Amino acid sequence: LGIKLRIERERIDYSIRTLTMGVSILNHSIKNEIQKIDYLAEKSRVLLESGQSDKAAHTIAQVHGLTAHLLHMVNRIKDKAEDVVLQEGEHDIRQLIDSVVASAGSLIERHPATITASYDAEGRLYCDSVHVAETLSNLIRNALDALPASGGGIELHTASTRREFRITVQDNGAGIPPEHLAKIFEPFFTTKKHALNYGLGLSYCTSVMSKHGGRLSVAASEPGKGTTIVLHFPYARFKPLSPAFKRQADSRTLDQVSPF
Repeated sequence: LGIKLRIERERIDYSIRTLTMGVSILNHSIKNEIQKIDYLAEKSRVLLESGQSDKAAHTIAQVHGLTAHLLHMVNRIKDKAEDVVLQEGEHDIRQLIDSVVASAGSLIERHPATITASYDAEGRLYCDSVHVAETLSNLIRNALDALPASGGGIELHTASTRREFRITVQDNGAGIPPEHLAKIFEPFFTTKKHALNYGLGLSYCTSVMSKHGGRLSVAASEPGKGTTIVLHFPYARFKPLSPAFKRQADSRTLDQVSPF
């Protein structure tokens, strides 16, 4: 009887912890997207007042994209708060990454930053595009927070080997102190002074990669020089683009621009 009670108590404790994690992930995602939506709404207002209706329509379309992404996240976590549940399909990796970089435009207005995406490996990735996009958004946000006030850069890069497909997110920011490296994947570890939770984001990212049969690694991090984080996907998930159809452009750059 004692063993049964202990097992039941552990099961209940686990359910409470995982439910709390699901709610926290949702809260984290909502905060991220609301900041972007708030910026874009203000930008739309200014554009409309200045008679730039075409530009305003484009900005409003970006808001719709963000709300659609957020709705996907809400529905996923509502359906099964205790776990990351994948809804997989084949997705063009350039389109996926470019959409994430574009949505980060509302964030770099607050940072003198440049975000660049380059593609040594192109093709289609069998993945959950919503969770992968959210993972990349989390990594970009963390990288932006690590950049110095004087400015910096973030680079997203794709590559592949015979064993895996990789997406690398590299910044030249503050880096991660050695004493924190072992803790950054803990769900509620944070070194931030504001409300956004650094640890929760990386814990979620790790879970997403695990569900894809891959992993997330800190390839390099040095205080004062920056951090390189890599998403590793099994190569079986990647369908490379035929060289005959290789796109001419091999990179996309998003610089800090005038707000309006």
